Amino acid sequence: MKKKAIEIFLEHFDGNQSAAGRALGKKQQHVWYWLNTEEADMPTDLIPKAAELIGKTPHDLKPEVFRQ
Repeated sequence: MKKKAIEIFLEHFDGNQSAAGRALGKKQQHVWYWLNTEEADMPTDLIPKAAELIGKTPHDLKPEVFRQ
C-alpha cells in the first residue's frame, strides 16, 4: 500500500506528531487527522515546504500531483 505524504514526512520526526506539526506551522491535531483519516492527507499546498524540510522533492511525497 502506498504511503501517505504525512507518513513519509512523519518518519523524519521519528513519529513525533507535535514536532512535525510545529515544523509546518500546524497543530499536532492536524497531523493526527491527516494520519488517521483514511481520505485525508497533508494538504497539497504544504507539500513543497514539507519536502524541503526533510530533504526530499514534492514528487517523493505526492507523485500523483507533483510530476518529475
